[in-house]
Amino acid sequence: IWIGGESGLYRFNATKEEFIPAKIDTKTFPKDGSLHIATIMESGGEHLWVGTWTNGLAYYNRSDNVLSWSKPEISSDKSGKMRVRSILAENSETLWICSNIGLFRHDILQNRTSQVILSTLKTDDNVYSCMKDKEGGIWFGTYFNGLHYLSPKARQIECYTNRNIPKKLNGSAISSFCEDDKGNIFIASENGGLSLFDPVSKRFLDSVPSAKVTGHNVHAICLDDRNLYTGTFSNGLKKINLATGKVRSFTEGNCPALASNNVFSLHKSVDGPLYI
Repeated sequence: IWIGGESGLYRFNATKEEFIPAKIDTKTFPKDGSLHIATIMESGGEHLWVGTWTNGLAYYNRSDNVLSWSKPEISSDKSGKMRVRSILAENSETLWICSNIGLFRHDILQNRTSQVILSTLKTDDNVYSCMKDKEGGIWFGTYFNGLHYLSPKARQIECYTNRNIPKKLNGSAISSFCEDDKGNIFIASENGGLSLFDPVSKRFLDSVPSAKVTGHNVHAICLDDRNLYTGTFSNGLKKINLATGKVRSFTEGNCPALASNNVFSLHKSVDGPLYI
């Protein structure tokens, strides 16, 4: 288990029950650089890709246990102090980087990063989250500018906001995605709760959980069989049974093991546990 925080990157040693810090290649990072890590991406190769709070993209080399700054060539003159919110590996050669100054596509082989314009109205939009679905389409969530979809066939970007699809997309600050077994996309927002979207019909669906957490500040969602878990700001963790609509709430008050009612990230392990 890898944990990123304000003081760097850590690996959890389950045998000793302790966190082991990664070595930092300080020569590669800017002198005034913070090692505050916001996100981690497992790409299947020798590296872990790491998004920092103020200095863009970094990578961890498994062979020598060292975290280094990527120092990419960047096409945008506004790329300084990039705050990386999310990273997605499209394939072995390409990363998508969601940041406070827009969306960027990173060529791993060339170590080159170029900006991708989601909307001509807001070229430097704050891009919050991303997910690749089973068909290869990529979903991007923005901060108060709705939802964007990159088709794997047409390679065109579709935009869904409260302005062009009123009263159907709940919220505009899109924080997280997950896909169900039918290919529908659950969408979490910080200012409107949950939405459910069918990419085939391109319609937002009436869903059981939408009514249950609408209005909640949702930061993370995770699907486990027929249960949808939602992590909220100040309202703890919700477990929603999609078949019955029954909601179970976990808070500091009724579940002492939950250290905080502010839940920002969820991860379902292959061996069962849900990490919060």
